[in-house]
Amino acid sequence: MTPHFGRGAAIFLLDQTYLLPFQVMMHSMRDAVENRNVDIVVLTDDDGLLDNPFLRRICDKIIKISEDQLELLKSIDLSSVPDEFRHPKYGVYWFLKFLVFDYYGYDYHIYLDTDMLALRRDFSFDDIFAGTAFSAAPTIGKTALGIPPNSRGSSNNDLEQQRIVDTTREIAARNYKISRSINSGVMSIPKSMIGRSTVRSLVELSTLNSYRLEQDVVRAHASQFLPDDFRPLPIWLNMPELPLRAAGEVNAIERLLPYTKILHFNLHPKPWKISGRPGWVHQIWHRHRSLATRWIETQSTPPH
Repeated sequence: MTPHFGRGAAIFLLDQTYLLPFQVMMHSMRDAVENRNVDIVVLTDDDGLLDNPFLRRICDKIIKISEDQLELLKSIDLSSVPDEFRHPKYGVYWFLKFLVFDYYGYDYHIYLDTDMLALRRDFSFDDIFAGTAFSAAPTIGKTALGIPPNSRGSSNNDLEQQRIVDTTREIAARNYKISRSINSGVMSIPKSMIGRSTVRSLVELSTLNSYRLEQDVVRAHASQFLPDDFRPLPIWLNMPELPLRAAGEVNAIERLLPYTKILHFNLHPKPWKISGRPGWVHQIWHRHRSLATRWIETQSTPPH
């Protein structure tokens, strides 16, 4: 990463319920963490995390979300959001993601959701950085994959599974624009998009129109203000669950996972909340958790 872009931060948003997945994620990214040239910053509304020994050891900053910031979110129209996802204090948890665009003393932000794993040891935060451009990966839902809306998204048909793999790889090869839907789970946010004015703009957009997901608001904002300053992020840096499940275990392992640097467990329920035997995609997370246990314990011990 060239010095003239200034000082950067890899920003993560979490509360107590996402501490474990964040710890497992950090283990999967431990080489990138140890060799980073950006600060690791956690944003949280949870007072219980401010003195957490693991976070204090891993992070350069732990920032408590202020009441002023939360106040900004109260005007958001939630009519499109299902009741089970609503929160009495700030509407919906994922709208807190608007706050990663606020200013915390850095010239650029690299943002990642905490329900992710790095599958390759050569992952680096530099892989995500896009300079002066805003960058995010496309969504890969049922429509993009040609799966009927009422389908569960999985098939035992070999030809259908092969088609899913081919379609996913075709999507990966396209040079798409910001007019296409994006997944905000991984973003490179340039200096031009950082500041309270961007947060206010995102809130205003979601006040004028009802959105179910914050990533639709982010795309609308970027389309309006930065239509020519968008760089598509490769899907291999934000691979969602659906294409893997739809492709079937063998096809996914052989033809999709070898190229995947970051796996995003973006569907519900999350793998750490599964009761009973997890499916093969969620087993990946549980294997990483087992491998991470000793490391997490070591990192959670305050240094002498």
